Amino acid sequence: MILGKNISEHLKKKGMTQKDLAHKIGVTSTTMSRYINGTRDPKIDTLYDIADALEVSINELTGKKTLIEDNNYKSVERIVARNVKNMTLEEKTKLISKILSGDDQ
Repeated sequence: MILGKNISEHLKKKGMTQKDLAHKIGVTSTTMSRYINGTRDPKIDTLYDIADALEVSINELTGKKTLIEDNNYKSVERIVARNVKNMTLEEKTKLISKILSGDDQ
């Protein structure tokens, strides 16, 4: 729910609607609504797209200083697990590097 709340707050700051954001990142309005309501987790690349569209870091969206903290680990783990089979070796290496460095850009 933290992710959805933060997306909503950043939408307000940018003067955008859920529909605007959905269109900008190439998902349906229904899908965006599910991300915001917490009934669906975005894929990692979609999470980056949302952050880019809102001009914020992933950490700002997740409300964390780093991607992996005790109370955020399960959420990140689910997102990665859903996407790892579709990632190239280069993408996996890049993701691991970013996680270990705490770099979200």
